[in-house]
Amino acid sequence: MGTIGKNLPEILQDLKNKEKDPIMLLDEYYSYLSKENMRNSTIGSYISVAKDFLNFHGMHIYSEDLKQRFRIPKREVFYEEGLTKEILSRLLHNSSPKLQVAIFITSTSGIRIGELAQLRLSDIDFTTNPTTIRIRRETTKTRETRFTHITTETSKVLSDYITKKLSQLKSPNPYLFMYFDGDFGSYAYHKSMFAARQTLMEKLRNTISGIPELAMKNENGGYRIHFHAFRKWFKTQVTNAEQSDFAEALMGHKSIKLVYYKQSTQDRLRMYKKIEPYLTISDFSRVEKTMEEMQEKLDYFETELEKVKQYREIAIKYKKRS
Repeated sequence: MGTIGKNLPEILQDLKNKEKDPIMLLDEYYSYLSKENMRNSTIGSYISVAKDFLNFHGMHIYSEDLKQRFRIPKREVFYEEGLTKEILSRLLHNSSPKLQVAIFITSTSGIRIGELAQLRLSDIDFTTNPTTIRIRRETTKTRETRFTHITTETSKVLSDYITKKLSQLKSPNPYLFMYFDGDFGSYAYHKSMFAARQTLMEKLRNTISGIPELAMKNENGGYRIHFHAFRKWFKTQVTNAEQSDFAEALMGHKSIKLVYYKQSTQDRLRMYKKIEPYLTISDFSRVEKTMEEMQEKLDYFETELEKVKQYREIAIKYKKRS
């Protein structure tokens, strides 16, 4: 049965009634995308989103199934310049309150843009230190619940935004960025989610396009500043703090190594507090100066400790000889 002329709910119904093979549907979608003037990476992203959407509706499509039907073109690799705290700070100063909150959360938590768009107010726990973000399993790419955190400065900006948002709403809204109060998983839900995500992405593009110093482009012609770049910045900062596995766990990456990487809540909170200075953006100059001063003191004490050890060794040898 063909899909031409049918809307999304009708196509989903055909799939659930087994009148349409989900792999065949993706194959048709791939053929359509291949005829468009798109980059390989864009085609791959579209197929991935479509696969996740169908899996959410119970289709159970695996990557191995797709490889047996067709091969998604390899992603072209281009050089990509990383973001800096100076760039993020300037971007934040030129952003609207809503965009500021989105940038702060993604940069300091490692959350995906799709997960961000689906955050509920109840997923945010301000009672912990640092503030905890619960990413519900039904909204994650891996379909597993995970927890991450945000910095103190992000928590303050987010708290102010929520307070103002609640005072302006005429009716209760359980979501941070979505405007929806219906059943999860419905067509209307996904429509609202995609709209929220698209709105954030458009706000970011409009913001950077008006400022030459922020409208920098990578080798592939795409903007250097985008939401996935914030996630990459998070990974880089936490890795620089020598906590690569911790970064991967907070970001929701899947690997055999992380199967055995399990932390208690208290250990996770303690570890995040340790790397928080690396993720502090607006007050980065003061924080980095403090970190440099602390490192200088640490180097000094290590040197003095080494001297004491040497003196003790000499004293012990002298005592034995006498």
